Amino acid sequence: MKFCVKLCSTLVAASLAFLVTGAARAVGAQEAAPAALVELPVKRNGLTADAVAERAARTSFDVKARAFERQSAEASVAQAKAAFVPRLAGAATYTRLSDFTQPSLGTLVVADGAAPGPLPPGQPLRAVGFSFPVIRNQYAAQASVVVPLSDYVLRIPQGVSSAQERQRSMSLNELAAQAAAATNGRVVFYGWAKARWQVLVAKQTLTQTQGHLVDVQKLVEAGEASKADALRLQSQVASAQLFVTRAEALAQVYEQQLRVALHAPAKEALDLGEDVQSDVPTAEVERLLGADLEVRFAEALSQRLEPRALDAATCSLRERAKAVRAGGLPRLDAVGSAIYANPNPRIVPNQEKWRGTWEASLQLTWAPTELFGSESQVDALLRQADATAAQQAALGDSIRVEVAQAISALREAAEAQTSAGQGLAAAQESYRVRKLLEETGKATTVEVVDAETDLLRARLDLIAARLDARAASARVAHALGRDVAAMPGR
Repeated sequence: MKFCVKLCSTLVAASLAFLVTGAARAVGAQEAAPAALVELPVKRNGLTADAVAERAARTSFDVKARAFERQSAEASVAQAKAAFVPRLAGAATYTRLSDFTQPSLGTLVVADGAAPGPLPPGQPLRAVGFSFPVIRNQYAAQASVVVPLSDYVLRIPQGVSSAQERQRSMSLNELAAQAAAATNGRVVFYGWAKARWQVLVAKQTLTQTQGHLVDVQKLVEAGEASKADALRLQSQVASAQLFVTRAEALAQVYEQQLRVALHAPAKEALDLGEDVQSDVPTAEVERLLGADLEVRFAEALSQRLEPRALDAATCSLRERAKAVRAGGLPRLDAVGSAIYANPNPRIVPNQEKWRGTWEASLQLTWAPTELFGSESQVDALLRQADATAAQQAALGDSIRVEVAQAISALREAAEAQTSAGQGLAAAQESYRVRKLLEETGKATTVEVVDAETDLLRARLDLIAARLDARAASARVAHALGRDVAAMPGR
């Protein structure tokens, strides 16, 4: 971009140089009425600054990358909130036992048909072996639930808060990328318009110089001018042709920049659809410059999205550190389970039938050795948060410099616009007077051509100042964060 601006300035200076010298040396050349400075053609469905800004923000790959990061952060928030749901687990099993003989547990004496209690006299007794039955096919369905009671207070809310702050940071980064892409699109659009106009001026200059050469050649044939004057004009024509070539090369560079900003295919026609040759309204300039610089600094720091994104990232890291630190504290869980099995292992002796049982308990666990690892991780997260906070402070300094530079550039462009307007009025009047004097024989052709050159330069300066003022206005609006309100999602 800086190269293009420098090249453009060089081309303008070169054009003016050879116009002044060439016109001054065309002594005795017949004076032709100067052609009006060609204006940029504006098409109804052509490109406008707003349309370019919107499309640049919509098609930017940097914006798309930030959008994917935001979507990833949104998924992390959902994952963090899922921790509030008690952990449920279920299992169904089938077990086949191998053949084996269950060992006997001894012999019991039983009284058949006797009720529990003391036996009546003469009750028949018999001895029976005591062992558990072997059930070879076993079926079980089991479910369990764990409610992390302590995590509801010490870990999960902090984890959710950390994820939400990260999501906010990613969303702000996405909007900031959109604003930056839109501003870049506007600036490139104005540079492209200026380069296109430069090509038209270069071609007009070439045509005018070629006309001067024809006039001087006729005077040379008539003996009223020297051959040196004709050779000098031929040199100026060659310089004008070189000026056209350089201007077209500059326009091609700007067109490629615009196509990259818009991601426009090579076959898509790029036409101007906005009149960018009028003055930037004074009210708009005053709206951007009409306050103390410190007030503008405060406005930028409150409106720009980048510092707020870093602030959210810092908060996310600190909340995450709180959640990690809670990992080293004792943990209290409510645990419940139910089993429906055949045979049910909780019923002794085993019976070959489906039975269901359940249990509930409170479980307090603590692993003191985890404190060492968790504290190290907490310290690392807090240092990352401090680093992010330092980046935020550094960004604030950068924004202050950006605001100062943007406002200074806009003030200079606005003054240049006013000065160029006054210069154009003076050049027009000077040319009008010189033309009248030339018609009465009181002014030479050289004086009229010089006035014409001054008029061309004044028109050049005015159009350049207007385009520079538009680009500077876009940069100031972005530096102050005033373009944020127009971004999607605001």
